[in-house]
This record gives sequence, C-alpha cells and structure tokens, in this order.
Amino acid sequence: MAAGRKGEEAVFASRSGKAGLSRLLASGQRKFKETAETRDGCFFLLALFVCLVMLPIYFFGLHLPLRQAAQAYAAKASQARGDMAAVMNFRNVHRDMEAYQKELAEHDARSEKALPAKLVQGEFLQDLQQKALKSQVRLHKVAPAPLQTAKGSHDADRTHGADGTGGLQEMAVTIECEGSYFALLDFLRRLQQSERVLCIEESQLVRSEKQSDGEFLQCRLRIKAYAWPEEETG
Repeated sequence: MAAGRKGEEAVFASRSGKAGLSRLLASGQRKFKETAETRDGCFFLLALFVCLVMLPIYFFGLHLPLRQAAQAYAAKASQARGDMAAVMNFRNVHRDMEAYQKELAEHDARSEKALPAKLVQGEFLQDLQQKALKSQVRLHKVAPAPLQTAKGSHDADRTHGADGTGGLQEMAVTIECEGSYFALLDFLRRLQQSERVLCIEESQLVRSEKQSDGEFLQCRLRIKAYAWPEEETG
C-alpha cells in the first residue's frame, strides 16, 4: 500500500511539474506577444535581433582580421629589432669603417696573390728564383709546362662554358736544384708558406757527386701553381 501511494505521489508530482512548465511557457509566450505588439517592444526585439546578427559579423569580419594584423605587425617588429641589433653589433665591432675597409682590401689582395686571375710565368719563375737565393739553393733547371685546365674542375663548365677554356687553371713546373740539407729544407718551407697556392707533387733527393766544404744534395721537384680566371662579361 505504501509503495502504491509513493508511486501515485510521484506520478502526481511529475504531472504537476509538467503542468507548471506548460503554464510558464504559455505565460512567456503571452508576455512576448504583448511585448511584440507594443512599439517599444518591437524596437527592443529588433535591436536584439540586430545585435545577434552583428555579433558574428563583428567577430569574423573585424576582430579576427585585426588580431591577425596585430600578430603580423608584432612579427615584423621583432624582425626589425633583430636586424637593428645585428647592425648595432656590426657597428660596435667595426667602429672604424676606414680600418675595416682597409682590412677587406688587404684580405682581397691576399686572396688575389693566393689564387690570381692570371698565371704569368715570368713573375712565378722570378718568385722561385728569389726563394732559392734566400735559401742559398742553386737552381739548375726550371721547366714550366703549358697552362691547362685542372682535372676535375667542373666549375669551368658552369661559369665559362663546356669548352674547357675557363675554370681553375694549373701550370706544372719541374725544378732541379742543389744545396745543403738545411738549405733545401728551408727552400721547401718557403714554397709551402708561399702566398701563392702551390702543390708539391713529387720530390726526389740524391747525394750530389760534387763535394765542397759540406755535403750537398740534388733535389728534383714537381710543383703546380694555380690561377682562377675571372669570368668575362660583355
């Protein structure tokens, strides 16, 4: 009996709740109609509708583009600050631009001496003669080979065409000289420390048949000198 009563009370309460919700909805609809029928009510509803329509338009049409533009300007400002910092660091390192330009000119001059645009045999042979004199080495023979394109110089095809007339140039020189052990060692050291790029491919040392105050050695060298012609434009 008690269970039956509780069930009936639950059903009654559920029906009462539904009835109350229905009365509330009906009351709301009645008030909405009454409000809509008045002038102020129509204006209020129209303003509310316009606000609801304009809200997504404002968000997607104005707010998001402005936000993206602000982010883009912030990224540009960050990049500009980085560039300014790099310029300031460069100015701090190179306060004296005249000295910096002089340093660059000296660097270019050293590069030109190391790998000149043109390999002049006379200048190169004169340089060898001076090194031999300073090392007290007697030159018996200096035989330069014709100038040719270095093997494996693929840059010649890219910069000067595929005819093999440009790119890295090399000249092989065979040297036969005579001197003491320390004199020849000093001569080789001067060749290795030369401002020009040189490659010693072969070296042979034998005891000299001529004897004087000390023991002399005969040396046969094969070295290569290089040049990098500048690309002609016209």
